[in-house]
Amino acid sequence: MKGYDVVTSEGQKIGRVADVLDGFLVVEVGRVLRSRRPVPKEFAHAQDGQRAVAVTVPTEVLRDAPRVHRNGTFDVDVAARHYGLAASDRRDDGAARRLAAQRERESGETGAEPEGAAPLTKQPEDEVERRPERAYMPGGE
Repeated sequence: MKGYDVVTSEGQKIGRVADVLDGFLVVEVGRVLRSRRPVPKEFAHAQDGQRAVAVTVPTEVLRDAPRVHRNGTFDVDVAARHYGLAASDRRDDGAARRLAAQRERESGETGAEPEGAAPLTKQPEDEVERRPERAYMPGGE
């Protein structure tokens, strides 16, 4: 898709694809003062016959997106949040799952609670404050 024109859903040209990085298209926008902005691939639909990519993002949202530096770096989490995508959707969270599984195994083996977790205790029945039950009556007391 590199080099494809980027058009709105109405067919208006707003830039061209400069690169594809981390699940984002890097779109070069502007005529005189050009800047590069990321657009998630989920919002881009290639039209190979026309060598164009239609984006379903309003032009203002694209122009307000975080900048992509000339060396191709940008904050993926900030860009994902800008478009309303969860950061965990954008990257491999296998490491987080492995860490959670390891902690669960360790707590099962040692019987220790995970760090920061309070032990569960039940309050004795005689210390529980009971409130009288009330019947709900619309418009009344």
